[in-house]
Amino acid sequence: MKDRHVRNHPAISLADQERLKALRVCVVGCGGLGGYIIEYFARLGIGSLVVVDGDTFQPSNLNRQLICTTETIGKSKADVAAQRIRIIDSDIEVLVYNEFLTEDNGIKILKDCNLAMDALDSIPSRLLLARLCDHLDIPMIHGAINGWNMQATVCMPGSKRIENIYPHSDGDSIKTDQSNLAFTASLCAAIQTAEAVKVLLGKKSSLEDRLLIGDLKEMKFFNIEM
Repeated sequence: MKDRHVRNHPAISLADQERLKALRVCVVGCGGLGGYIIEYFARLGIGSLVVVDGDTFQPSNLNRQLICTTETIGKSKADVAAQRIRIIDSDIEVLVYNEFLTEDNGIKILKDCNLAMDALDSIPSRLLLARLCDHLDIPMIHGAINGWNMQATVCMPGSKRIENIYPHSDGDSIKTDQSNLAFTASLCAAIQTAEAVKVLLGKKSSLEDRLLIGDLKEMKFFNIEM
C-alpha cells in the first residue's frame, strides 16, 4: 500500500521513513503501556517488532489496555499483540515471546534490537531490563503510570537512569493505589514512542537528561534534571 505512511510526511522525512523500516524495536509488556506503544509503532511503519509478555488478558484489563477486548479475555497478550500488528501492517516482521523477561532469556530476546520499550509494571523487572540493555549497549525508553500520574525518560546505555529513579528494588511493595487509567496509559505511551523515534533516527532526545512527570488531574507537568 504505497500511501500507507504518506501522512507521516513531512513530520517524518522520506529518508527517515525508510530508516524506520530497517529497525527493530522490542516492547517488553503488552498491557496498558505496551498495547498503545505497539499500536503507535505499527502505524509509524517500523520494520520489526519484538513483543514480550507471559501473561493473558483478564477482565480487569478492559478499562485501559487497548488490545484487551471481551473476545481476547484469557488469550496470550503477546499473541494478541502480534495479531493486531499484522492487521495494521502485514509487512512488519513480528517476533513473539509468550514469556516474561528473565535473566535467562533476556539476551536472546533483545540481542538484535535497536531499542527497548519499558512497558513493565514492576520495579525489579524494569531494573532487569535496564541491566540487559546496558549489557547490549541499546537505549531503553522508560514509562510508568499510576492513576492520573505518569512519568517517562530516555535511558541511554550506561546512564544508570533506572537505578537512580528506583534505588530500592522493593519499591512496589509500598504502592497502595493500584488504579491505572486508559488516558494516562495512552499519553505516557505516546510520549515514550515519540522519544523512541527521535533516538532511533539519531535526533536529539528531549528526555535524555531529564525525567518528565505528569499529573493529568491537575494538568501539571514538570521535569527533573537527571
